[in-house]
Amino acid sequence: MASCDRESFRHIIFVGWKNNKSAKQVHKELIIAYTDHAPSYSTVKRWFKSFNEGRENQKDNFRSGRPKEATTPQKILRTKNSIKQNQKSTIRYLADEIGISAYSTHRILHKELNHSKIGTTCSFRRRQKKTCSMRKRTFRIA
Repeated sequence: MASCDRESFRHIIFVGWKNNKSAKQVHKELIIAYTDHAPSYSTVKRWFKSFNEGRENQKDNFRSGRPKEATTPQKILRTKNSIKQNQKSTIRYLADEIGISAYSTHRILHKELNHSKIGTTCSFRRRQKKTCSMRKRTFRIA
């Protein structure tokens, strides 16, 4: 069984559309060839509709999406400096100080700065993961 990415599936759907096959026929062929990895019938129908409306590009269209406001390099640096100044800062305190949500602060600490909780005091140290059940969380850079 071969694997395929989205763009390859779209190309196969496009070729089927160009050969005047129905969406149902193309979907049946995809199921035979790729079993569980094949796109759904509704996806094949949607792409057939797009091609019928004049689309010939199989790549995703650019979508702007919401810009990242909380995880900017400046806010990550401010979070890091705040922890250096006060090692026992709480997430809420850091969030208020920086001006972002507690969730964003938590994401910066864990994903961007690689901090995790250790011991029963809930101090933070880089790259060591242990659990803590206390409500108040403090941070420390090792």
